[in-house]
Amino acid sequence: MKFVNLTPHAIHIIRADGTTDTVAPSGLVPRVAQTEVPVGSVDGIDVVSLVFGAPDVLPEREPDTYYIVSAMLASALREHNPSADLSHCLVPTRMVRDSAGRIIGCSAFSTPA
Repeated sequence: MKFVNLTPHAIHIIRADGTTDTVAPSGLVPRVAQTEVPVGSVDGIDVVSLVFGAPDVLPEREPDTYYIVSAMLASALREHNPSADLSHCLVPTRMVRDSAGRIIGCSAFSTPA
């Protein structure tokens, strides 16, 4: 089985036995289109509403391969194509934090499927 990381960050998978696997970024980072709609200002700082559009296309699906994607991308994929088979997409979840509260990895994946 192969993991392809479609996020810009290394993904550290922390297993129940304490071992860690790291999946480096693949260099391909699909994005979700967004448009800013001005709604006003607060203390001279612009306030906008973000309108999210269609996501970029994922790479061609490969056998025995899972694509690690952001929660935002997974949501957009599901919203813009509700009948798509996204069982090959995984979103890091159950974040593990260090003593300072910084995320150091995940201990599970969720799926938009």
